[in-house]
Amino acid sequence: MTDKIELDPYSICLEVTDYSPNANVRFWLDCLAKHIQGKIHIVAYRTIKQEIQKTYVGEKFVWEFELAKTYDEIDKYIGLQGKNDAIIIVGAERLTKLSSKKHISALTYDNKDSNLHFQEDEDWAEFAKQVDCLYEKHLLGISGLVFICNVNDTIADAINGELENSKNMSIYRTEIEGYDCSSSDNATRVIKEIENTSLQEALDIINANVNTMSSEHMIMCQAIAYHSNGNITKAIDLLDSIYDTLLRK
Repeated sequence: MTDKIELDPYSICLEVTDYSPNANVRFWLDCLAKHIQGKIHIVAYRTIKQEIQKTYVGEKFVWEFELAKTYDEIDKYIGLQGKNDAIIIVGAERLTKLSSKKHISALTYDNKDSNLHFQEDEDWAEFAKQVDCLYEKHLLGISGLVFICNVNDTIADAINGELENSKNMSIYRTEIEGYDCSSSDNATRVIKEIENTSLQEALDIINANVNTMSSEHMIMCQAIAYHSNGNITKAIDLLDSIYDTLLRK
């Protein structure tokens, strides 16, 4: 006989794959709906498919797309909800800030700074600290709190390390069985290789690796190459061509 596994309603869910960005939203909505007596609030910081929004409707489900991306605003929002309610924060990785001056590419355009950086360079220690405080403060005030974060394995390891001694929540890491992250890894390697190179050199390096990356990752590398060499308009055009892919991340 298989023992039933009960998931902790106070959890951080670390998605380490981009291919099914809505799978965990469905999973946690279904999971909480079975146990939460009050409302389930979904605070969305990234795009969620309309079919999901249309499936989870009625008084039980409250969709919030306009909440500011700050820890203070989340704190206030949680404080306004009832003891029987639960809250899911989708796209919580977007709460982080850059923790250093290191950039993949930096330039000034129209008297404004335009910088690109790796997600790993964001302040994940501060993220973990702030999220831990939110769980500790609201643990007894609501019936569930789930942060869904789309990150890579390096960041997932960092978050796990920062929260290793916390007793305020559980941490789950999710990925698709058989998921191949080689394209993402190769794109990261190429981006580091083209740093401080000329446009032509960068494009040659990208073309030499065309068979090791998906078309989306190749376009991202090209956009960074143009951005690094001062052509922000071309970079924007390239990223716009994969807008739908970027929007769901």
